[in-house]
Amino acid sequence: MFKIASNNNKSVGVKSIKRVALILKCLNNGINSITDIANACNLSKSTVHRLLKALEDASFVFQDLNNKEYYLGHLVAELTTNPRATHEYLIKCAERDMHRLNEETGETVSLGVLLGHAYHSLLSLPSKNELRVIEERKTFTDINLGASGKILLSQLDSQGLKEALNYLFSGSKDKIILSEKRKIIAQIRGIRKKGYAISYGERIPGVICLSAPVSGYLYPVSISLFGPDSRIRSKIYSLLNGLTDCATRISKILHAQPLK
Repeated sequence: MFKIASNNNKSVGVKSIKRVALILKCLNNGINSITDIANACNLSKSTVHRLLKALEDASFVFQDLNNKEYYLGHLVAELTTNPRATHEYLIKCAERDMHRLNEETGETVSLGVLLGHAYHSLLSLPSKNELRVIEERKTFTDINLGASGKILLSQLDSQGLKEALNYLFSGSKDKIILSEKRKIIAQIRGIRKKGYAISYGERIPGVICLSAPVSGYLYPVSISLFGPDSRIRSKIYSLLNGLTDCATRISKILHAQPLK
């Protein structure tokens, strides 16, 4: 026998999903007790307890039996192991304008995000030219090299930048390392003022990379264009105009549909 769901049942289901989303967001923000979650979500403790038990059964959360508080479970960690799948929202917001830039310039266009202290390439559209640069490394941690990494660093606040540089240089007190840190900080200040970065063969000899920041996302994001020096150098500033326009359009899409 088939059971026909009423509109009332549908509305209850939607309401439960919204409540679950609020609870998961609380756990992600370090709000872990039933009482605190109930206060933050404006829900009764019995409702929060019921939903947490359902989430626990599905491995989305687990309860620490010592303090009776709840935390995000292993299924959440499993769902976030694939950067492309996790950031599909960002990719979908960016790919239309990235394809346009790729077609207009004929050069390789790449979308990257800073996760932890590493650059992750989410989408790369290769150049149509016979002589082209293909992004082979999808992840790298030496983000102090190249325009795309520096654009990501430029979006960090003072504390975040300090932590990133300490990680990159392993907290060494060597005078050469300290000098290099000061050099990068000066470059970051210049990048923030200009709104773009250019690197000449820093990561791959003979390759110029142009990069611009994308705002409105949960993490620092860069949109980059790169190709051989012999083809890029003579038209850098026209390419920059197209790149920064592309970054602005993607940022507007993200700001119009913010992740809350």
